[in-house]
Amino acid sequence: MKIFIGTKEGDEFPDCFSIYTDERPFDESLVPGCFGYKWKEFELVPVEKEAKSVMDSLEKRFTYHKCDHKQIDDMNHIREMAEKLAVAIEESCVDSKEKDHANYHVDSAVFWANAEISRRRK
Repeated sequence: MKIFIGTKEGDEFPDCFSIYTDERPFDESLVPGCFGYKWKEFELVPVEKEAKSVMDSLEKRFTYHKCDHKQIDDMNHIREMAEKLAVAIEESCVDSKEKDHANYHVDSAVFWANAEISRRRK
């Protein structure tokens, strides 16, 4: 199933839409009052598919992932590089809100990089 969203020439926000299936293809002439609009097509994902992918994502996010030696080496490399950056920030910046933000984001980058490494499918 697809949804088509129409916008008048020069308008920023759409004001026409129409839903179509493969059996009934989109035909602009069948949408009253919207002839000559720019149309964008979007695929509608069935709720069951979306729910399954959400459940898969949750399972992947909240399951323990035993890391192999290569993953552990990659994680240690990330931490070493982040420590060098944190030292450079400490040496170059005065105590400030901006310095705190920089350090927070270095921590965050390490966390998310290591999360990706540990969740990587083998």
